[in-house]
Amino acid sequence: MFDSVKEVLNKDINPQEIKKFLAMEVEIKQLKELLETEIKLKEFLLQEVDVKHLIPVNGKTPVQQYNRRSDDENRTSATNSPLLPTYDLGLIKTLQKDHRELLFIYAGIMTNAESRKYKLVAEQLILFSERFTEYFHVADKGLYGYLKAYIKQKQPKRQKAFSTLSLEMKNLYLSVFYSLNQSPNIPFNENSYDGFINEFKYLGEQLSNRIEREEKVLFRMYEESHQAKDILSVAV
Repeated sequence: MFDSVKEVLNKDINPQEIKKFLAMEVEIKQLKELLETEIKLKEFLLQEVDVKHLIPVNGKTPVQQYNRRSDDENRTSATNSPLLPTYDLGLIKTLQKDHRELLFIYAGIMTNAESRKYKLVAEQLILFSERFTEYFHVADKGLYGYLKAYIKQKQPKRQKAFSTLSLEMKNLYLSVFYSLNQSPNIPFNENSYDGFINEFKYLGEQLSNRIEREEKVLFRMYEESHQAKDILSVAV
């Protein structure tokens, strides 16, 4: 049987001969005898097969083709590894300014609400909604999007903690969105006075706590990621 194999492998590729070889009958009895003992199986596997006689493809043996393909795949994998979003040197200052502005507008809303300046509060709520939406989109893309990619690639052990912080931000956005668009205490007037004050006091606490954690934790992580890249570039 192996003489037949070598004859086929030594010749140029001929579809008819390959079909003939593949159609050769192998008795079930021979296979059973072969598998009867571990020794016979080892003898079968260790029979001499000259690798040089393997059918060449494009001037290379299948083994060489496989090794070359593996090398190409490794190079492609390294080349196609996801790139980090661009680091924005001015992002932190922009978000800090947004934080101060949001807190300032919020403080004005509460001061005027307690003084029952209903019309002025309505105008400030619209302004707060616009500014908060703008801030959320900048932070979500520039800060959270960047850190999500960075942590996944460079610091996977921090993914769980970051995911928790990111979820908090999403929940805050939903709370603000609900309060500004679906709250039963808006429009703000004498009838909704108590409910509005209580609801927006709680919302203000959430906003202040969120801003504090963002600046102490996430801003630091963002800046450290850039410092780490600087160190690597110098080392290289």
